[in-house]
Amino acid sequence: MKKRIAFITDVHLDEEYPIKQGVNARENWKLIMKDVASRGINDVVFGGDMGENSASEWFFETLKGFDLKLILGNHDTFSEASKYYKNEFQGEHKELYYAFEDDYFKHIFLDSSSGEISKTQFLWFKGELNTEKKIIVFIHHPIIPVATLVDKKYYLLERAKIKNELLDKGNEAYVFCGHYHMIDEIVDKNVKQIISPAASYQIIKIPDEVQVTTKNFGYRIIEVDKDQLKTYPVLYKNGGFVTSSAG
Repeated sequence: MKKRIAFITDVHLDEEYPIKQGVNARENWKLIMKDVASRGINDVVFGGDMGENSASEWFFETLKGFDLKLILGNHDTFSEASKYYKNEFQGEHKELYYAFEDDYFKHIFLDSSSGEISKTQFLWFKGELNTEKKIIVFIHHPIIPVATLVDKKYYLLERAKIKNELLDKGNEAYVFCGHYHMIDEIVDKNVKQIISPAASYQIIKIPDEVQVTTKNFGYRIIEVDKDQLKTYPVLYKNGGFVTSSAG
């Protein structure tokens, strides 16, 4: 049975910087959620960076009726998110990481909100890789370097250890992330890293400066059909959402 997931990230609600750039993040979010609903998609993974605490209650209210899986970004805190969100898979630790599996995939959700993966979480992650199934990892920060200045300035500390564990395991692995506000895909042997567009504003992928554009915003659709996975970005341009080919 085919399953579709909306992966949405980096909305930055009520934050000063997007507002100064002329971004209405709440309006962006409402348009995205309307588009997700119009496609009949019920499963939503939010990839981190909700925004200011002033928007928390409103944010979670808009997601009622959807099957939400949440990870945290560097603009989020566990203490704030835990007021509104808990799922059946997470433990009692003060970080939002958890996992589950279906017939074909192991789904792993990591918490990189501190800018690194804690020792406790990393040991748990290594244990969760004990599977023969294909692996889907959701994490806010990319784990494979990208040729941009934003990667040089705002990368996840000790990210190589996450990538190396996936490489050593050898299972086909998909890593869905955000943080860099751009669309990008990188393959390193059995690991495919897929960076998604931001729901707020984008950063142009160039090597030597951080250049922001507010011309579009969007999210990503992930299609899973048994053991096959396809994904494509959805961008809001010229008054409507446009999709590209699945890859």
